[in-house]
Amino acid sequence: MSDAPLTTPAYTILRDAALATLEAGKIRAQQAVEQEKIRTGWEIGKMLHQHLLKNKDRAEYGERGITQPADDLEMGPQRLYEMLAFHRTFPIFRSSRKFNLSWTHYVKLLKLLSSETRDYHIEQAEEKGWSVRDLQQAIWEKTHEKTLPPAGTTQLEPVSPKPVLTPRRVRRLPLRF
Repeated sequence: MSDAPLTTPAYTILRDAALATLEAGKIRAQQAVEQEKIRTGWEIGKMLHQHLLKNKDRAEYGERGITQPADDLEMGPQRLYEMLAFHRTFPIFRSSRKFNLSWTHYVKLLKLLSSETRDYHIEQAEEKGWSVRDLQQAIWEKTHEKTLPPAGTTQLEPVSPKPVLTPRRVRRLPLRF
């Protein structure tokens, strides 16, 4: 038997198909992890929201309603505040969304006060495959103000052309099988 590598066209097709399948599996696995991070953040936010509502009459409870669970769960209080804000901002969890966005995308979107602005950025980020950096850039540049009609108008055409942002390749961690 020879140690020479196989170079037949049939083997090359097999190898290329297997590599493509592995890459697709890695992407699906990363998307599943992100979906679970989002779902977990929403569920914890819901629990915190309900707990804080039940205990809102206890003045001494105060900020400990977040800092104590943060300590017990070994995470920063900021993360719990983000989860709480996520649930309050998106009170109905829709698992049917495209989920092209990561938890970090949603954390950036939580800083937007207007639901119209937030919806615009969600739509654009999903449609164009924006990275978190692209999303942050669009927020800073206020691209929504250039494309959404002014409040109170019924204008159907965009005020100006939509900005062109090119998606950046996301660094993928290798999965071992």
